[in-house]
Formats: sequence, structure tokens, C-alpha cells
Amino acid sequence: MQPILIYGPAACGKTRNAQALKTHYGARQIVDGFNPIGRTGQFSTDNGPPPRSLEGAVILTNLGRDEARRVAERLGARCLSFDHAKKEARL
Repeated sequence: MQPILIYGPAACGKTRNAQALKTHYGARQIVDGFNPIGRTGQFSTDNGPPPRSLEGAVILTNLGRDEARRVAERLGARCLSFDHAKKEARL
């Protein structure tokens, strides 16, 4: 399954609704707090390095729209705003 990167501002409800989003999208894992490390091409998460494979992941990030889209393209992920994902998942 293609990963899904969901972006939105801090404290908007991404983490609170992570399990519901995972269920709705049929994802295998949740990766929270996903962020690029400077211009290194590497990433970090709230819990350290990201998993080796992001296949089947719901990836939550505080990145803005444009940067989230660039990151999603690099990862081969679908990119959604949290507002859009909430509507799709009927949250």
C-alpha cells in the first residue's frame, strides 16, 4: 500500500485521530512527527529515526502544504491535509 502523508498544524488533532486514520486507510503503521532533518535528505520522527519501510504507513507531519507535497513526492506517498483526511474518514 502506498504511504499516506497527512499534514497539518501542531495540535490540530492528527495524533489524537491517528488510530482512526490508520483504520480508515487500512494502514499497517502510524509514523508520527515526521520531519526532514535540514537538507540532508534524512528524516526524524517524534520517536527517533523513521522505520526502514514506510510502505502502508499513515505519516503525520506538521509541515506546511508545499513542503509536505515535496516530501510526499520524494517518498512516493499520497499527500493530504488533515482537514481533507478528516472528511474522507468522517471524523
